[in-house]
Amino acid sequence: MLHRSAIAVLFLCAIAGLVHCRKSAQSNRSISLTVFYAGSLESALERWAALFRLREGIALRSEASGSQDAARKISELGRAADLLLVADYQIIDWLLVPDHAQWQILFAGNEIVIAHSEQSRHAGELTAETWREILLRPDVRVGRCDENLAPIGYQTLLVGMLSDVEAGVATTDTARSMFVRLHDQIPPSLIRPDVAKLIPLVGTQADYVFLFRNMAHQHNLKYLRLPPEINLSDPAHAKSYARASVTIRKSTRGTESERITVRGGPILYGLTIPRSAQHPEAAARLVELILSDEGRAVLEDLGFTTLRPVLGRGLEAMPPALRARVSEWDDDSAN
Repeated sequence: MLHRSAIAVLFLCAIAGLVHCRKSAQSNRSISLTVFYAGSLESALERWAALFRLREGIALRSEASGSQDAARKISELGRAADLLLVADYQIIDWLLVPDHAQWQILFAGNEIVIAHSEQSRHAGELTAETWREILLRPDVRVGRCDENLAPIGYQTLLVGMLSDVEAGVATTDTARSMFVRLHDQIPPSLIRPDVAKLIPLVGTQADYVFLFRNMAHQHNLKYLRLPPEINLSDPAHAKSYARASVTIRKSTRGTESERITVRGGPILYGLTIPRSAQHPEAAARLVELILSDEGRAVLEDLGFTTLRPVLGRGLEAMPPALRARVSEWDDDSAN
């Protein structure tokens, strides 16, 4: 039997522990994390935010946009963020490394689909064999994202070019080229800055829009899945995807000549904690949640694919708790 003095000591320790936890929770409630993220991750971030607040007592201040815009808030506008999540890991390399970020983690995949409604022109004829011919018809309205603001914009153009290659159609054949159709023949009114703003176009202003599969799935839209040889979903087809390339603007502030060439590749989402993070330790705990089985289950439930193993670059600069969760990668291992 414990001596009364020992029991008293244990009781006081327990009280001290409760006070510490309460103070810690109160301290956590006094901060919030600023998160810039790709619009296609909105539902996932809502679920992660609820889990994180329950676990840590910390709220998120989240801003959705096209991924390039999300990164440019940091690199061009000088805004501070605790976490950045983008729909193409390359954006972190192009716009943030090394001045604004030192490392990144690849954590999810996706695919391009063609979304439509029952009211879309010729929807009853749409199949994997007929989609090119239907989208090339002059009475069909097609929507897509701006390639200079969101990855799905240039990924859509890459899909168009890959479909031309598979069909044996040259981009000089302006009547039959899907790349030309998507690049040159869509009016500005049907080009949106990020993927979330494409959703309202479906069945209203546009007959067909190019979306990420998870977005079509979450919004209960009808959609056509394209062959894996062109839909940018499968790392096994990385070399085949690289046959296509498009040129986009690197900066919104630079001259029109400041451009980069994007080669086709599998869609792989990336994240980083920028150098400007005000709460990097708390942000690292949020990343741990995202990479956990619970966090990955959120992605899979919403129609994303997850990477096994999770891959990371710049491991020497990464928080130790995150470094232990990832395997080192280069462009070959990512593909």
